[in-house]
Amino acid sequence: MHALRDVWDIFTSSSWWLIGNPKVEQVRYFEILDHAQGIVKAAHELESIAVGYAPLAELLFPVGEIFKDSPVGLGSQRIPWDPSGLHTGGTSPVILKEAGVIFGLIGHREARDDLGEGPHLNKQIGIALDYGIIPILCCGEPKGSLVESETAREKALEAELLPALEGFTAEELLQGQLTIAYEPGHVIGLDQPADMGYIRSGFSLINKILSKHHLEGLASKGRLLYGGGVNSDTIQQVWGLDRPTRVFSGENWAGFLVGRASASPDFMDMMEKWQTKLRGKAKEKVEEEVKVLQPQPLPIPRIVAPKKRVRVAVYGIGEVGVGFITSVFKEDNIEIVQLFNMEVDTEDIRARIYKSLFIDKDKVFIDDHHVVIRDEVNLAGEIELDGEAIALQTLLNPIGNDYTRVVKVLRDQRMLVTPAHDPREAASQMVKDIDIVVFTVGGLLKEWHLLNPFLEAGAKHIIVSSTSPAADISIVPGYNHHLFNPALHKTIALGSCTSNCGIPIAAIVEEALGKGSILGSLVVTMHSKTNSQQIGDKGADPKEEGLLNNLILTTTGIKDILNKEGFFPSIGTAIDAFSTRAPVEKASLLVMLLQVQWADGLTREGLREIFKKAAASPRWQGIVNYDADHDGSKIYQKSPAAADIFGRLINVWPNPCLTEKHNGKKSSSGISTLIIPAAYANVYGYGCQAKRLMQYMGQFL
Repeated sequence: MHALRDVWDIFTSSSWWLIGNPKVEQVRYFEILDHAQGIVKAAHELESIAVGYAPLAELLFPVGEIFKDSPVGLGSQRIPWDPSGLHTGGTSPVILKEAGVIFGLIGHREARDDLGEGPHLNKQIGIALDYGIIPILCCGEPKGSLVESETAREKALEAELLPALEGFTAEELLQGQLTIAYEPGHVIGLDQPADMGYIRSGFSLINKILSKHHLEGLASKGRLLYGGGVNSDTIQQVWGLDRPTRVFSGENWAGFLVGRASASPDFMDMMEKWQTKLRGKAKEKVEEEVKVLQPQPLPIPRIVAPKKRVRVAVYGIGEVGVGFITSVFKEDNIEIVQLFNMEVDTEDIRARIYKSLFIDKDKVFIDDHHVVIRDEVNLAGEIELDGEAIALQTLLNPIGNDYTRVVKVLRDQRMLVTPAHDPREAASQMVKDIDIVVFTVGGLLKEWHLLNPFLEAGAKHIIVSSTSPAADISIVPGYNHHLFNPALHKTIALGSCTSNCGIPIAAIVEEALGKGSILGSLVVTMHSKTNSQQIGDKGADPKEEGLLNNLILTTTGIKDILNKEGFFPSIGTAIDAFSTRAPVEKASLLVMLLQVQWADGLTREGLREIFKKAAASPRWQGIVNYDADHDGSKIYQKSPAAADIFGRLINVWPNPCLTEKHNGKKSSSGISTLIIPAAYANVYGYGCQAKRLMQYMGQFL
């Protein structure tokens, strides 16, 4: 058990510090708590490194609870300059202490430049010292500038340090454990640290400034940290800062202040690598240990039907719109109320629906300006009488007779067809009480000003059928639907049909091997024709080439989302994706190659078993289907799954043995390649994904 005093002692007595200062956009609530648990597990393995972590202010108390009985120090990204905390958005030192805060960051570049804390640094240090919080004072040259003149660097650092330290003695600051973190301005926000010589000269200038202004004791005994571009790939470049040189003795360098990398498993990797180095091991065998230390994710909630019926309007009745309409007509908790389309009348929309072959012709008919789909509901369903949902079994057998009558009940889903030449016109004619607008017109869905009119007209949310810069969040049902926040996310991007096939595949692999295990990806698809393709050529873009007797190689949207923050950022830039448009309809094939670590011993049969179990799990059931003996693409045209895995063709290339060029020495690369082929119904199956997203969103309406 580690009491607050114990953690303070760990920090003040440790030779080395590793301090995490994560960025808010990298993680969400549950991920932060999972990550905090992973940090605790990793820190228990350390011998001479004190680990600190400063989460978002809103999460100080829950993260503090996780750190409570551990050697990890809780930090605050900001320290108030008024002990009463009387500023909007501020806090008080009393609250910080109640949360268990050990240290606080002062003068970080964003705090100085964006939040205007520069004039208050001196007061903040005083507050920290008064309340027993270790102040970590950040300083550096101006952001984005490589200052080569030593005189100019000294002036820049003086301007950052002296106003903050004015009025304090070296004894006061040393007693309060004041620590200075140097962040060279030209590497802030980058993934590459500054040159070792530049860092050492920066430390030397800091000590020179302190000594010149009567703080010699702080210069000789104070703790110095380095921050800027430090991650698990670059830490080896800078962990030798303690080696004495002519410029800097190295005696008071004590570790790192880590920014973006501290919000990912990279942080635990850094702990293990640095500990290995300090123990003097010649070779860093850390991959498997780091995998074990990954935080265990909280279970993703299963998608279930909402209690309240969701009222939906659809803008754009092309293939995607029809796929959605036909996928939800049997769902009594989703009601499609209105259809918008340009220059297409009611009869044309009816024909598009039944000619999709997803629904029989005799179940689709026209009534005035409505397209009506007649739906059979069985006894297990419900109907609505006077606004109240009543179970059919109760309605047909009210007195509890022992016998059961088999009765077919028909329900008509009436969809008002409204011609509209543009989204603004459609929004002005939208009926009342629409919960969600499904927007499927590819050329328009990336423009916020074309989507927003629907929200202004009263719709609660918009789902766009692709990735979109206008969206508040990208969601692939099954993977990250649990992140939906109705207050924050008004426009939701569903991603492409290929993304909805590939993301679950990658997620299942990462779920099995560990977060951060995927290092690279290549996706190749054979994609069915889309509405942008015609019989003859109509433009220079490959997507506008004629489809007849032609295979067309082009791009695919999955490349834009795979390494997106919140998905698989460990892939980085090791990613590519190609799509071959083929003269077939409604179903496509995908082959995903994943380069992974931590897969030693994984066999082809083992990978098959991973997907077989995932397809039967509550999280992925219905979204991922495992087909042990696959067929041609046309068999999957009506599949409701986002991905139909071809089990027989799954393969694993084990990590190759590498040979050094000059001495012939062999070593394992630690990297394996997984090959996962699948089919996906890019019309009907994609429509089912939109339905699943709506079902989850409907629980918050």
